Amino acid sequence: MKTDVEYLEYLWPMRHYLITCGDLQKPNIIAVSFCMPVSKEPPLIACAIGRGAYSCGLIERSRNLW
Repeated sequence: MKTDVEYLEYLWPMRHYLITCGDLQKPNIIAVSFCMPVSKEPPLIACAIGRGAYSCGLIERSRNLW
């Protein structure tokens, strides 16, 4: 099995992300550390955010990440 080393660089060391969400009236930033790459081209990551988190509600209402 061939391993793409560049792709694995997205995983280790595990990075932490600051994700902005909400709208202009209620902007918010959430720190997220559980993320994984889901696409190499275009580069996309998926992050886990708990359903009870304040930011989760903002994302569901605004349907927008910046």
